Amino acid sequence: MSITFPTEYQSNFPDSIDTFARMEDISPEDLPFLVEYYRLMNIGNFNAAKQLILSNPQLNTKFMNADKWNQIRDAIIAVQKYFMTYGFTSSGTQTRGTWNLGVNYLMGDSVSHNNILWQAVDDNINSEPSDGNPDWIKILPML
Repeated sequence: MSITFPTEYQSNFPDSIDTFARMEDISPEDLPFLVEYYRLMNIGNFNAAKQLILSNPQLNTKFMNADKWNQIRDAIIAVQKYFMTYGFTSSGTQTRGTWNLGVNYLMGDSVSHNNILWQAVDDNINSEPSDGNPDWIKILPML
């Protein structure tokens, strides 16, 4: 859960990067499970249908459900809130390269530090970007 945006409880952004399982297409081997799943759903046995997926983990990446959709929804809303709150569009926003001691950073400036992209939340000087430092917010790890 994001500390910055706790109402989007299925997202960790911007405190850390969300991870999502890569979805896969159903294969011919999955057909018997799919037929059974839809049979159970059609007769209203939702718990058994859910248990079928839980007891066959290979199916987890082949079904899109409300929980998976809500994870994506919360991540999208967290990104939108981040840019609405901190944004990269203010006149003071600048990409400043690698963070350096003694440089005056303005709110909205972005820097790289320890293989992470950071953005200044407030004007600061000699304030090293790090988790827990209120002057900076982690944007994303750099590859």
